[in-house]
Amino acid sequence: MPRVSVIMPTYNAGARIGVAIGSVLTQSHRAAELIVVDDGSTDDTADIARAFGSRLTLLQQANAGPNAARNTGLRHATGDVIALCDSDDVLLPNYLADALAVLEAAPPRTWVTCASRLMTDDGLSDYGFSPFGEVRRDRQRLALLQGNFVSIFSVFPSAMRDEIGLFDESLARAEDW
Repeated sequence: MPRVSVIMPTYNAGARIGVAIGSVLTQSHRAAELIVVDDGSTDDTADIARAFGSRLTLLQQANAGPNAARNTGLRHATGDVIALCDSDDVLLPNYLADALAVLEAAPPRTWVTCASRLMTDDGLSDYGFSPFGEVRRDRQRLALLQGNFVSIFSVFPSAMRDEIGLFDESLARAEDW
């Protein structure tokens, strides 16, 4: 069973982070470490994360943006596989198990991503879905140039982090693209 490092950057997410952390800690795939990177929050974000005790690693840094926080988490990750989850997101209970099943059946150097739903006062709506449907391997470059079909909900082998490098910290928008 591969060990998964879940990286959760956060900034002033005290109203939401407890649910996000809970969704990671209750995954059906139990071989996961959760690394929460507090990017200089001025609210109770760090206190809420700290309340989960040893079930997660809390790292704190001066505010430098989401990619700097993701990179801090990536530098501390010890898992065979990396998963990304922002502090305002909720993972369904089988998310990691399902993503790992896809990853394990795929060729090397595969990055698994999925669609997501936006929770509003009116219920759930499609958000972050791929207008391309399933993107064939030989059409991925073109699809990425046409629009971002890769959501922040991504799972990839840690070897890809070592090969490709970290997130570009100079980007303030669409940084995950």
